[in-house]
Amino acid sequence: MVGNDNPPTWAGEKWMGIPMLKRARTRATTLAAMMLGVSSLPGSAASPKADAQPAGACPANANDRSICGISNPEDMAPLARSEWIIVSGYTPDALYSVSLRTRKVVNLVLGVRAGWDRKTYADCPGPLAPGALTAHGIALTDSAAPSLFVINHGSREAIEVYRVRRHDASLTWVGCVPIPADMMANSLAHLKSGTLVVTSLGKAKTNFLPDIIAGRPTGGDVRLWSRDRGWRILPYSQGSGPNGLALAPDERSIYVAMSGGREIVRMALDGKSKPVRSAQMDILPDNLRWTAQGTLITTGMRYDPEVNARCFQGQSCQPRFDVYEITPKTLAVKSLSGRFEPRPMPLPTTALRVGGELWVSSVSGKNIAVFPLKPN
Repeated sequence: MVGNDNPPTWAGEKWMGIPMLKRARTRATTLAAMMLGVSSLPGSAASPKADAQPAGACPANANDRSICGISNPEDMAPLARSEWIIVSGYTPDALYSVSLRTRKVVNLVLGVRAGWDRKTYADCPGPLAPGALTAHGIALTDSAAPSLFVINHGSREAIEVYRVRRHDASLTWVGCVPIPADMMANSLAHLKSGTLVVTSLGKAKTNFLPDIIAGRPTGGDVRLWSRDRGWRILPYSQGSGPNGLALAPDERSIYVAMSGGREIVRMALDGKSKPVRSAQMDILPDNLRWTAQGTLITTGMRYDPEVNARCFQGQSCQPRFDVYEITPKTLAVKSLSGRFEPRPMPLPTTALRVGGELWVSSVSGKNIAVFPLKPN
């Protein structure tokens, strides 16, 4: 799932009072969330409550560099030309900033303001009430006035749109884009034209998890949304669990992590040519991120059908995982397993290269694991 949609530039290497919206029973819309089990999905009877100050404890090991106090970190994205990493928590009202300078964590939802752009987002039903946001995939723009786009599986299926103040990462909600009922929205990117590109992991209300393990088509695809044309399917985008998404710098193509195919696929945004596929990886790839080196990076649990099936069933699961780096031009894939020392952690979803470190988030964890990255 996507951060700043183009290769990032690293810095130094509010709520409106409206009635509570009725919570809809949310579809299982993320590969990682489905690993948590249906009972933990937002909108279900056992859904966690909003946590203003997450109590995620750091490991006792003094050498562990984990960034703590974050509930269910699913996606991470750098805010270009700033000290901030933005993190989505897959639990109500959990959207964080992490300072690269101090490692301090702030829940941005607690101070969000509202300034609804009704003209641009005319189909949006209105601002969110407290507890109505369950954040998933996120995307940031690199502009003078940056925007943050957040897939929401809380009280509604929508892409929430925020303006971001670069110096402190504070947010102003400006609108939303409702998501079609047949989509399982996962990751997204934003074009300079205003068009959104969104992956759909599979068809809503279908059990596609066996298909992901078997590498069969899940009914998922990539869709485009624009203010003038609405939603449409990108030709040739169907596959086995379209998951993470990254936008090419020239905005002519996208890179998609196909979880079931265990591959990265480059797709032309004009829909006029067939996709180009990488070699298979030994993981079920989740989110995709650019690195400062101009490569792509992804993580996920290792492919092991028996273990994968147990994790999908919601059992306690800390599978083996790996991180892969991808060369965009050739789609050559390379495991980073020899460059860091992994330790047991639940269900990794996003990897970032931050200076000489590797940050890995987990949708069912309470911290971001930080690993020293050995030189090539």
